[in-house]
Amino acid sequence: MPGLKLFRLQCSLPSLDLQKIMSALDCMPSLRVLSLWGVNPRYPGTNEGNSILMTEMDRTAPITSLRLMCDNLRAQDLEQFIRWPKTLTRFRLVGGIQSEPVADLPTLGNWLSIHKTTLRSIRIGSLALTTRGQLLDLTAFMSLETFSIQPQVIRLPGGEFPYHDVHLLLGPKLHTFTLEHPLCAYQIDFGDVEEQWIRHLAKTATRLKSALRWINIIWHVDDDNFGCLQDRIDRLNRQTQVEVGMEHLGVAEYTGMD
Repeated sequence: MPGLKLFRLQCSLPSLDLQKIMSALDCMPSLRVLSLWGVNPRYPGTNEGNSILMTEMDRTAPITSLRLMCDNLRAQDLEQFIRWPKTLTRFRLVGGIQSEPVADLPTLGNWLSIHKTTLRSIRIGSLALTTRGQLLDLTAFMSLETFSIQPQVIRLPGGEFPYHDVHLLLGPKLHTFTLEHPLCAYQIDFGDVEEQWIRHLAKTATRLKSALRWINIIWHVDDDNFGCLQDRIDRLNRQTQVEVGMEHLGVAEYTGMD
């Protein structure tokens, strides 16, 4: 398949030799998009369970867009996946079942920084972290235009949001920030804590004269609370110079796969 541009694998079978598949993809010059969704990245041939990426697969893959939601993912597997592409422009990450926690968001940012001149979009879903409350430093990501993250990933253990380093999110070309609460087993209201943090982010962006122009709030709410959320969004738009938008997601509207 020399002309293959997109490869998507969703839920791997024990009989699949994933290491051979990844090695073959590494040699496809036209491949640009790789999506591994619900895949167990551990090679089943040894008791330890090696990564499906061999050690020599470092900055060799032609892919520019990487989407990962892998079960039993070790931190070193994730780092190796990030290091695999020669050039990465789009990155999407969702933590899978029984995945090993990443130390913290700065560690993830450090891994991604090898692509800091080319990454244009980063989207981080649910992710296990050893330490919460610290943000990624995106100030050196010279091409980054959009950044999306789930509130659960950046909340402090007490439920608050970090304030002191919010300026680190404001990359030189970042024009859109998205706070995305997905459809899940538990519902979190967009309340005072979230509204105040978004206001702080918007005012920090204005004070620093950053490129940020849009803040998107993607939230799953029931019909009874929709009006309250809309009121908060309207108030944010009146009080800040950054445009704040909202997407109200219903049960049938959210897939998390984009």
